[in-house]
Amino acid sequence: MLRLKILILIAFISFLFLSNALAQEVGKITALEGKVDILRGGKPPAVMVKINEPVYLNDIIRTKTDSRAELTFRDGTVVKIAPRSRIDISEYFADAHSFRVTLNIPRGKAGAFVAKESVEKIKAFPKANRFEIKTPIAVAGVRGTNYVVAHYPTYSTVTVLTGKVYCYNLHIPERVVEVGAGQATVIREKLPPELPKPLTSKEIQSEQKDITPSKVEREGNIEKPFVSEYPLRNPEEPTAVNFYPETSSEPRLSTKETTPPITETTKITESLSVNFMLYSIEAPISGEWKITYKVEANKPVIVRYRTKTSDWDEWKDVNTTAQNNIDFSINVYGSYEIQIKATDSYGNNKEWSSSIVYPKSSTFSGNIATDTSANSSVTGNVAGALTVDKGIAKLTASSPVSFNSTFKAGGGNATEGYWILKGPTSSSYFRLLTPTYLFTGSGDSTLTMESGGIKSVTTEPWIEVKELSLSAKFTGYHHYYDGTKIDEVQGGGQSTILIGKTGELILPSSINDTVTYKTENYGIGYIPDVTQDTSMVWGNFQQNSGSSLKLKGYAGGIGEDSSQNYAIYGLYIGSDGSAGILKGSPYGTNQNLYKEIHLIDIEPAFTFKKKTVGYSTMSTWSDYIQGSYQGYFTGGSGTPTISKQDISNTSYGVIGSATLSLKKGSNPESWGVFGIELGGSHSATLPTGLKLEFSGDSWDNRDASYTTPDYWLGSVSEATVSSGKIQGTFQGRFMTPTHYGIIEGKMFGNLGSNKWVGIVIGGYEPIVELSHLSNIVSDANTSKIYKENFAVTGARINSYLGGDSFWSKEQGSLYSMGKINDSSNEIDFNSGSSYLWYAPTNWSSGSLRYSGYIGGRFGQKTDTSYNFSTYVAGIYNDSTNKGIFIGNLSTDGTSNVLSLEKRFFLEGENNVKAVTLAAGSIPSSPSPAVVSNLSIDTNSYGITLQNQEGYIIMDTNTNYYTFGAGLIGMGGTYNTVPTGLWDITYTGSFEGGFQGSFGALLKGNLWGTENSVQNIINGKTYGYFADITGTPFLTGIFVGETLGTFDPTNKYWQAVTLGTVLETANFLSMACPGGKCNTSGTNFTEEQEKLRKLNIPVVEVGRASFSGSGNNLSVNMNNVIFFSTQAGQKPLLWSTADINGIYSGTPTLNQSVTLNATSGASGSVNFTPTYWSGGNWSATIANDIAYPIQLSGGSYNSSINMQGAASGVYGSGNFTGTASGMAK
Repeated sequence: MLRLKILILIAFISFLFLSNALAQEVGKITALEGKVDILRGGKPPAVMVKINEPVYLNDIIRTKTDSRAELTFRDGTVVKIAPRSRIDISEYFADAHSFRVTLNIPRGKAGAFVAKESVEKIKAFPKANRFEIKTPIAVAGVRGTNYVVAHYPTYSTVTVLTGKVYCYNLHIPERVVEVGAGQATVIREKLPPELPKPLTSKEIQSEQKDITPSKVEREGNIEKPFVSEYPLRNPEEPTAVNFYPETSSEPRLSTKETTPPITETTKITESLSVNFMLYSIEAPISGEWKITYKVEANKPVIVRYRTKTSDWDEWKDVNTTAQNNIDFSINVYGSYEIQIKATDSYGNNKEWSSSIVYPKSSTFSGNIATDTSANSSVTGNVAGALTVDKGIAKLTASSPVSFNSTFKAGGGNATEGYWILKGPTSSSYFRLLTPTYLFTGSGDSTLTMESGGIKSVTTEPWIEVKELSLSAKFTGYHHYYDGTKIDEVQGGGQSTILIGKTGELILPSSINDTVTYKTENYGIGYIPDVTQDTSMVWGNFQQNSGSSLKLKGYAGGIGEDSSQNYAIYGLYIGSDGSAGILKGSPYGTNQNLYKEIHLIDIEPAFTFKKKTVGYSTMSTWSDYIQGSYQGYFTGGSGTPTISKQDISNTSYGVIGSATLSLKKGSNPESWGVFGIELGGSHSATLPTGLKLEFSGDSWDNRDASYTTPDYWLGSVSEATVSSGKIQGTFQGRFMTPTHYGIIEGKMFGNLGSNKWVGIVIGGYEPIVELSHLSNIVSDANTSKIYKENFAVTGARINSYLGGDSFWSKEQGSLYSMGKINDSSNEIDFNSGSSYLWYAPTNWSSGSLRYSGYIGGRFGQKTDTSYNFSTYVAGIYNDSTNKGIFIGNLSTDGTSNVLSLEKRFFLEGENNVKAVTLAAGSIPSSPSPAVVSNLSIDTNSYGITLQNQEGYIIMDTNTNYYTFGAGLIGMGGTYNTVPTGLWDITYTGSFEGGFQGSFGALLKGNLWGTENSVQNIINGKTYGYFADITGTPFLTGIFVGETLGTFDPTNKYWQAVTLGTVLETANFLSMACPGGKCNTSGTNFTEEQEKLRKLNIPVVEVGRASFSGSGNNLSVNMNNVIFFSTQAGQKPLLWSTADINGIYSGTPTLNQSVTLNATSGASGSVNFTPTYWSGGNWSATIANDIAYPIQLSGGSYNSSINMQGAASGVYGSGNFTGTASGMAK
């Protein structure tokens, strides 16, 4: 009884999740060839398999190169596994009524033959039973009979021989397509299956060959039979066909059938069935290609054909005696079409027409070597047709070479291309990459022997020709070590590598979009012979003629044993005028065939990023990079330091150290590619890693002047060193007066016993075009750096601060980059110390202007690298309005400091907030008030204050100086580390531009480690001020961000606060517009949102009034509003614009008047005059700490302490004023 079988063939590259379940034996290994192992339950260690090896649920079967296996399931279903494949047994259940199987195959190929009884169960109950093969893209399931599934890198195919099959894309499961007998479909990534199309009877021949074992495991000379305890089936295998996916331009078949009309005398006979097939394409002789076709019919036929170059020729007879199988050859000079007609004895015709066939050929020469170490020079030729795998290559040795089982051959040149042919004969591999075409394929080959050796090798028809849509030639220098020194091979020893991409080339359509090609990219070339295993090569490439794609750039890489790893960075111009950056990561094998044959064979991944348009010619700008590098080896022993070296002094090849960018006229683009050469002496012994830091003051010198720096920096932080091979990733930044951007690339190196050589190649591109730039320069009064207890050092900062037009955005961006000038080496990042810094910043351009302060912390991370966290606060005006801006840069803990080079970069991406407060402009150079005489109140941590510095600038172009910004720095010692939430209260005075008092509450939220950064102090500061220099006197609030460091060994601490200042009346008009404050913590007004944007509390949590008499005064302090960030929370600030009273004489200064709460609170505060003269007055306000105020009637009803300042005017026996303060 014939049994019904199903063949499922899957070939793909991907990764799927493993499933875990209890072990259940589901089948046995019934045939074996080569090396095959099993991961039990999907987990190591791997077990080498043998015949009759049991297989369990969740096992993973893996075949190695030239290895195959056959698995027979309990129901009789057979799965055959091709070389270099993996099958995951994800689901198997079979009993008398049920059958459920799911196979996942992350890589390779497999064929399955499903038993008839199992198919019948699926037909009867399709919802309960199934047999499914899953690829990373598609699912194909049985609805009966025979079908084939294949998976390629970006699509899957399903071919049905008989019956029906359902299939769908995993990403679109609702779009199910049913494929019938003799049909096929293609399922592409993220697309539903295409409409089924008819196929011929020969369309999966090459795939089926991979799963058919040429032999099975033997013991001695006797083949092991399979003896199974299961009731196994013997399914029939379907007829082999050769299937090409829809993307192939293989000449498609079209059939025409002409049948004479049936008369009464017409003899009824079997219908005519014919298969037409292109069989082989051989290299031309005297300009003619030999093309062979096969015709196979189900009964004897007469065959005729005609060809077309410009017009159709006359029909030619192939045979005069009818026969079933006919081979015939035609000779053509170039592209052609062919029609073939087969006619049986009854006059029935079958006719086939090809599409246009484009034959291509090439000659080559080189050498051959075998596994007996014999070698000889060879010549050869190859022919094929575009996208048709019917080509043949043939090479002939000048003298026979002895041979056991394997051979390797290769050679070529940069003009005609490089080639490789290797094998055994049962699985040969050929590749020839020319500047225009790729000849490639694998399959069987035939040897011609002479005198016991190989005289010639001829491949069977399996070579395909692909046209290159991208082509470039890379020429560079080769470097290697001999244990004592680094050498380079020059002149005739230069390496030449061709790189190319086949298939359609689609460039990005819009600016900064990218297109990545991970398949159909090729590279092959020549490396000079060296005796060492580890070697590296680098240089440049250019392709500007004979191609619609123009290229220019750098490439380099390293090889060890048979592996190769390269990087490509270049500029491209497309035929559409678009231009951008090309980068690639070629990888592959080093075909070190023998001494005279040293070729690489790589598979690059290319990425195109569009940057601009309007280019037609490759006009470039290039200049040497100015800077230095230093570092050290890790692991091993010895003294691994790499001393500081000027980049311009390093030149081991054709690149030097330079940038390369496109230019229009004399204007270079702000993006491009670069190369940096490295090398020198070392004293490391067996290192395992390498760290390098790079920096400089001129990146591309595009302005031809060194007076304006182009700051840049970068690092290779985790390079690996193994067997003389160095590999790592380069990350960096650059900042010019017009742009801030990212630098990225790859680093390769070669290590000798006391010398090393390396290269960094990569690309750079801006992430923002700067609309403004402030230049922070070193001098004795600015850009100070502090250490320990806020002790000022002699080190200073040079840097840029710039960004976008933050004043016109909801959230803007600021960036900074610079260096530490430290001639006395006071800043030592290797010691683990942390530092603080600050600098004023000013910028103006036309009607635009800002002034402020930038400052922050150099904090050490737990991995010894550093984070440079920074805040900025200032005042600004655009062309119409003015206001306050604040922001933070690099506060996420990411390392941004070069500890050896003492360079840094700061990034505040969308972290800058600007708030418009009034119309008009700020002063061009506002004079700061000096905050001094600070003292810290008694605290439980033993915190003392030893050093301090502070400044506040105000908008003096308006009455009442309504807003400003400033910084407060301080430091000292401590006894115990504060834990949890902690606070410090301090007071002081103004000097210089303002005279008055100042006080603040530092509410700390951290004294420890944050984001892996050690010894961190973080908090927020809420303060007040009273200014007695203007008319009238003013009060206001101060709110800022605090960050600092501490030294747990010496008990030092230091902190810096950057914040904003608002005058009391201005603050209240925004916090309580129209006299109405927000008490819910929701539904804020526009003005309230402005304050929230500046981190100023705006939610009213309480309101109280106070009054009292004494010291010649009768004082009313009404509508004191207490603010927090949320309803019900303890207040942080308080303010009132309603102080009034009468006086009977001049009050005694510093003599308090007790004001008792009259509403909204209980308790009392002390009103203490500190100034009374000339119609102006000022006072401090505070309660007795032992007797806190008890708030009531608001959302916060508990005790607080008040501290603040008041000021105003007096005359004719009356006085008025405002007051603000902090609450704790």
